[in-house]
Amino acid sequence: MRPLTVDQTASWYRRHMAWPVEIADSRVVLPLGRGFTAFDTPAGYVSKVLVHLKALHSDDFSVPVLSDGQADGRAVFLAEADGTVLGQYQMPYDVTFLDSAIELVLPLRAPGPAGGNRSWRVPPNPAARWLLPGPAVLAAINAAAPPSHRWRPAKRAASRPARTIIG
Repeated sequence: MRPLTVDQTASWYRRHMAWPVEIADSRVVLPLGRGFTAFDTPAGYVSKVLVHLKALHSDDFSVPVLSDGQADGRAVFLAEADGTVLGQYQMPYDVTFLDSAIELVLPLRAPGPAGGNRSWRVPPNPAARWLLPGPAVLAAINAAAPPSHRWRPAKRAASRPARTIIG
């Protein structure tokens, strides 16, 4: 099978996934922030995160996952940016929240140089184009992260009796 060209790949993502992809520097990119967000995690989290998500959500939703191709590398989960305010402070310490300042390079639909080493670990599914909301994916990532890596809300300071200072 011949690799698809960059134009053919961009057309496929637009037509079948309704993603607003662009072509930049002979690569297909998905600008985050236009309804999309992503989480960059250690590759070892992928199977655990998917188990949590499949237990809680129907097959009507999709959770595409990009891989950098390294066994001990990184993986990127795509999610819907549903208007919930998320930030890096909510992530496990080895997870990076990718927001609107990022253009995510997508792999070509068949092997080729423009997609770099990236490949789909879990490919996008045209039959289930709806992405899960970012908070649902983040909850599964937090559940999959080792306890020592998980985000914890700050503890409230113990209340102290008011003191009057005369000065």
